Amino acid sequence: MAQPFSAPVIIDSNTGNEPYEIEAGDLDGDGDLDLVIGTYDAVANPPLDFVKWYSNDGSGSFTFESTLSSDITFIDGLAVGNIDNLFGEDVIVASANQNKISVFLSDGSGGFGSEIVLDPALNGVGEIIVSDINMDGNLDVVAVAFTDDKTVWYNNDGTGNFSAAIDIEAGSGNNPYYLDVADYDNDTDMDVVISYFTTQSIEIFYNQYIESGTSTVSWIKDMVTVEDEVTPSRHLEVRFADANNDGNLDVVKLDNEGEVSWYDKTVDGASAEIVICPASIVARPGAFEVVDLDGDTNNDIVITDGSAGSDAIIYFEGNNNATFNTDETVITDNNWINYDFSVADFDSDGDMDIAFLGNNNARLAIYDNERITLSTNLLKQTEISVYPNPTSKFINIDGFTLETLDIQIFDMVGKSVLATSISRKGRINVSQLETGIYTLKIGNSSVRKKFIKQ
Repeated sequence: MAQPFSAPVIIDSNTGNEPYEIEAGDLDGDGDLDLVIGTYDAVANPPLDFVKWYSNDGSGSFTFESTLSSDITFIDGLAVGNIDNLFGEDVIVASANQNKISVFLSDGSGGFGSEIVLDPALNGVGEIIVSDINMDGNLDVVAVAFTDDKTVWYNNDGTGNFSAAIDIEAGSGNNPYYLDVADYDNDTDMDVVISYFTTQSIEIFYNQYIESGTSTVSWIKDMVTVEDEVTPSRHLEVRFADANNDGNLDVVKLDNEGEVSWYDKTVDGASAEIVICPASIVARPGAFEVVDLDGDTNNDIVITDGSAGSDAIIYFEGNNNATFNTDETVITDNNWINYDFSVADFDSDGDMDIAFLGNNNARLAIYDNERITLSTNLLKQTEISVYPNPTSKFINIDGFTLETLDIQIFDMVGKSVLATSISRKGRINVSQLETGIYTLKIGNSSVRKKFIKQ
């Protein structure tokens, strides 16, 4: 049965030419997910680009609040995270043609400070990620620089002051184009996967913070390349994700001139490609997210169209300890063209909605996932309590009579970060989670509870 979604609700019908980047985060500190977007205007000369943010009233209704910048151009990287450990989440922006990374600090009530340049000279900077690289409890910044031919990270002292760029890898001659960060080898420190433009290859670099025993960050490349294309194509995205729902991270790749695939690969072991979405279904895919869209606890994959020729948003259902179904489900066919979107529970009803950018018509819209409606779940929601909230170490759950409950915890973008069982007198250790807002899902019910990890 097709997953039901509403018609698109337009948030902004004039974002600026070619909206290209979108991120969700609690930008005003009120406990729900807001949106920030960036444009990459290849039409105007000189380019006229914008960074804008939109507040969420908690029910999935968004209001344009302000333009953070109309001076930063060719926005090829956008990230959200509380980098100064104050107030709401902050916004980090990368400009591909101005060769800089900039930060806008939140005041926690919907205001942002003026632009702070983190690095004024990173040539051809693109994708940026915030993550705790050196395990000191602070969010660092990781970035690829196409022209400088290197991937770097910046150490955050916890107040939003960053070190100079520190190389993860440099001088390969392959021009890094996209990256992601996660604990791929299950040693608790953060690793990096990088896709390269010149060779169309994909490599994994392992953080040696834990292995070295010295509490310092260094990097070792996996002995076996994830992918090395024989025929050059165009990698547009690469991500760490659990593609086959076996509890281990895999590598997922989007080729803008081919297919979307995932790679079954062990550390320093062979890599096997499994195609999810061939070019016969979407000839020019634009973006993807791996997330539990239909609420069955298995990750699905949502894929958008990067041209006007295929269906705009489709998804393939995931399976337990197996690859995705081969039949796609069409969510919408709007020919808007999309290179980035965000999947999260924007209306707090327990299912994953889609915030979507129309690259060719300058629109921002949201598609409401109608699998769960608040009207059918209010009673169950009010029976369950989660405390203390906020918490730094443990959470307790009250209001249920079963001997045990299966619990799954998701981060702000819908990625499962913890799965466990709890008895009526038990508690859950969340001390290993990064600071932020999480959603707790109880068993196969529709009950979802948000909590803040400090």
